[in-house]
Amino acid sequence: MESNSSLEFVKCNVCGADKTRTIIPTMKNLVKCLNCGLIYRNPRIHQEAWIDSQKQSPYKNTELTFHSAEENIMKHTISRLQKRFKGKSVKLIDIGCGFGAFLNLIKDSGWDISGMDVCKDATDFVKDKLNIPVLCTYITNSGLKDNTFDLVTMFSVIDMLNDPKKQLQDVARILKKDGLLVMRINNGLWHAALSRFNFLLNRIGIYPAVIHLYALRPKDVKKLLELTGYKNIVIENSKFTKGDIYNTGGVFGKYFVILGKFAMYYFSEMVYYFSFKQIALFPTIMAYAQKN
Repeated sequence: MESNSSLEFVKCNVCGADKTRTIIPTMKNLVKCLNCGLIYRNPRIHQEAWIDSQKQSPYKNTELTFHSAEENIMKHTISRLQKRFKGKSVKLIDIGCGFGAFLNLIKDSGWDISGMDVCKDATDFVKDKLNIPVLCTYITNSGLKDNTFDLVTMFSVIDMLNDPKKQLQDVARILKKDGLLVMRINNGLWHAALSRFNFLLNRIGIYPAVIHLYALRPKDVKKLLELTGYKNIVIENSKFTKGDIYNTGGVFGKYFVILGKFAMYYFSEMVYYFSFKQIALFPTIMAYAQKN
């Protein structure tokens, strides 16, 4: 863990309470709010230090690998969005665009598209290689005008932010009335539960649990969206990435991971539909919400 001087203690981002308990003895800074149940890291690195740490990417020169791995997810999302906005002029910004996997696939749609990321390596790639307008900044400091966008996308971003509630308010500000926010999020139901077994799994090189600053469960996502000015909220299981780009399979290899993804996805879909679309269990979820 970082030295105490580089860390900050924060209150629950959902309910504002300041009473927590550690949920995993080996992960002292992973806590659960005793009021609403939100799981998050506390203490954690200061926001400014986190932004500085993201300015260079550990995945530089592997951009096309990530584009290929995420293609299935992105194409499925694009197909849905094109049906929803059929025949309309759409102004879109992809916040946390990374190396532009989503933007690269949608750039020939005729929409007015742009990206945003704090990582200069990523934004340089999007600007220079993909020829797509992009801002290298943080949403809170972006200076974007109110009521500008019809559509905002955030793939694998919100659980990495120090203050998701504030950032969702910032997104609502730049969305037009009834504008759409689309997010892909690590499912805290899965990752927090699996983290309890990290001490065993990590010994054989398996790293399936991913918790950044928050382990957001579907109900946490829904509550945050309601609190920050959104309506018509839909949360569902996400499609999954190809292969094992993060090498999480350890001694079992990538085919173990691929098989596990297929099995878990179809099991999660069965639960989702049998629960009348109330329970999303897959390790990643999609959230769709309109600005009030």
